[in-house]
Amino acid sequence: MGRMSAHFRDWTWFWRGTNVLAEEVQAIDRPEKHLVGFRIRATLNEILKSKVVHRLRQELASRAGEIAGKTEDGIYLVQVYDGPGWTPNTPFTHVVGKAVDRLGAVPTGMTAHTIPAGHFLRFEHKGPESRIGGSYAAMNAWMKDNQREQCAPFDFEYWGDIAKLEAPDSTIGIHLPVRASA
Repeated sequence: MGRMSAHFRDWTWFWRGTNVLAEEVQAIDRPEKHLVGFRIRATLNEILKSKVVHRLRQELASRAGEIAGKTEDGIYLVQVYDGPGWTPNTPFTHVVGKAVDRLGAVPTGMTAHTIPAGHFLRFEHKGPESRIGGSYAAMNAWMKDNQREQCAPFDFEYWGDIAKLEAPDSTIGIHLPVRASA
């Protein structure tokens, strides 16, 4: 795999050597984001086998009218890990949610979650969602090559249009919390 060349003035780096991770990685500061949706706890292997996240995002899309104060059309997937040592057989929490302007009444069967404010690296997966594992591998390699570490045990994805997730031109934003560089 290729290396990134850094342009620290605008905090944008360019990736070479993968066809699933977009060219740009951006360092951004994000305010907290409130979500309303569904929460489950399962391993990655269980999620892939059962397709439960796919079913939850479909249910969330069909019940979106019940959620007050939505601020975006897309859907978030937040993945919260218990700590280091994650494997595909380690259970972790998955939150599939819609962004809202404030937390209030939560529809029956749903839950609320807040993504904390912070500094994030934003990667972009390009291509079918079923190939996103390659983007996570490329991100992990980039993080190691650039001596960057996550500062909190979660990440999140933003799916702008769930109807197009398997399209060749699909894009998924992937955000990793990191400490700001000096």
